[in-house]
Amino acid sequence: MKVKSLRAAIAFLVINTGASLLMAQEKLPNKTISDYREQGIIQYQTRQFEKAVESFQKALEVDPSHASTHNDLGVTYSALGRRLEAVESFKRAISLRPDFPVALCNLGTEYYHLEDWEHAREFLQKSLLLDPHNDLAINNLAFVYLENGSQSEAAVLFKQIIAKGTASAEVHRGFGSALFQQGDTQGAQKHLMEAIRLKPSFAEAHNGLGIVHYERGEHKQAAEFFTRAIQLNRQYDDAIYNLGVVRLIQKQRADALAQYDKLKSLNPELAGRLYRGMYKGMILSLEGKY
Repeated sequence: MKVKSLRAAIAFLVINTGASLLMAQEKLPNKTISDYREQGIIQYQTRQFEKAVESFQKALEVDPSHASTHNDLGVTYSALGRRLEAVESFKRAISLRPDFPVALCNLGTEYYHLEDWEHAREFLQKSLLLDPHNDLAINNLAFVYLENGSQSEAAVLFKQIIAKGTASAEVHRGFGSALFQQGDTQGAQKHLMEAIRLKPSFAEAHNGLGIVHYERGEHKQAAEFFTRAIQLNRQYDDAIYNLGVVRLIQKQRADALAQYDKLKSLNPELAGRLYRGMYKGMILSLEGKY
């Protein structure tokens, strides 16, 4: 299941303003690129993304060579889920300013969302060569490594973030995943518990802890964490499947069948696997990023 922890870098100016300033900007005659860009930033901050796109496009009509505005437009496209347009905007920003670490970070992040791990890694690494202290690029590259199966590289970066004392629940969960895949269930448990402490509603971390306990043969505890993950997210197909697997091992077939019934509409592929485990004696493995 896809890791959902990357955040697009937002390289906008920090502007503390309100609707009155925005209205004043909209009424200005003969606007400059700064006027349009400032208007777009305010619109972005107030989640008027379509209007922000229009403002940034107008700014670029005034000056097509303004790299920062291309980056701003890319961030706005990303907020709208318009991934390919975001990629093109970030590429344009970089073509105009090759040493633009924020745009490089944004482009790598966008490639992550497109599940293009090779390009995601390439541009995030380039961003860090220019700005080694960019915490967002470090964070996002760690998740790219994790997604790409490079657990040791991911662990090094997660550890670097955690050492700063400001790590998010997602970072602790990612580090826990990397440690688990390296065989360190104790370390994985520690960081997954920290993820839950920081974010009690973190269903994926509960599912991860269930997998850790399952790996140790602690099926009762595993079932408890899978159940909690499902309570937090009723559509969490991985956790539903995992609970079904544990219930089969515990010889609680009625509950396993209940999980199968839930999966039929949510994820037919997982439902089929659980069915084969129930009726054809297949040995099943768990699902999740662990």
